[in-house]
Amino acid sequence: MKRGLQFFLFMVLFAVGQLVYAQGVSVLDFGAKGDGIADDTAAIQAALDAAKGADGNAEGRTVFSLYFPSKPGGFYKITDSLVIDGTHGLVIYGDGALTKRGYEQAAIRWYGAESKPVFWVKGGTGSPSNPNFFITFRDLTISGYPTSLPREGGLPANLALSGIHFGNLLGKPDNTLCRRAIVENVQISNCRFGIWSGNPDGLNTDHATILVTGCVIYDNAQAGILWHGQCAGQCDFLRRVQQRVGR
Repeated sequence: MKRGLQFFLFMVLFAVGQLVYAQGVSVLDFGAKGDGIADDTAAIQAALDAAKGADGNAEGRTVFSLYFPSKPGGFYKITDSLVIDGTHGLVIYGDGALTKRGYEQAAIRWYGAESKPVFWVKGGTGSPSNPNFFITFRDLTISGYPTSLPREGGLPANLALSGIHFGNLLGKPDNTLCRRAIVENVQISNCRFGIWSGNPDGLNTDHATILVTGCVIYDNAQAGILWHGQCAGQCDFLRRVQQRVGR
């Protein structure tokens, strides 16, 4: 009887350990609140930096998957780009759930003062060289504006540039290398561009073997997906993807 109880307790502890392992690290572990009031940018960036480790060699990295748990009645308030640079292998995932009905009711929402990406997969190849490989976004909901986009007048100046941005920004020239990324079951709305890839300064852009699948990219002002660069024949970005331009 005693031995049977010990075995049962062992199996319970093992199952709990497996669940914790499967979930990886939560942004809450780094101080994010997800209450829709606190600015969660610095806490989430700290988690992304922990996934990167040291420049060039990833020495000391402690995060390999990063979880955004849904917070009933709340959301993650972002005021500056969440930068992923020089990271090799990272899964960023959530519950795939809106806090309530409406495309603006995303779990991750942009409250920045400027038009910048929400997630910026930079992949610069300067010194030190920090390309990105095997970055996965899964089961996330992202909104680039605090409310639905207005249907009349000009675009808001602080509308997020993109929900997920591969490459550099205009005026920040650098060759970029972002390979073997996956965007799966992600909803992006209320941005200028849902997903953007390219190099506006015309430098080398190597964004090959990118898979965008099962996504809803909806009510974005200028394009659902805007893709430039060396990806012909290697980028599958129209597979089971629903797109709608909002204006």
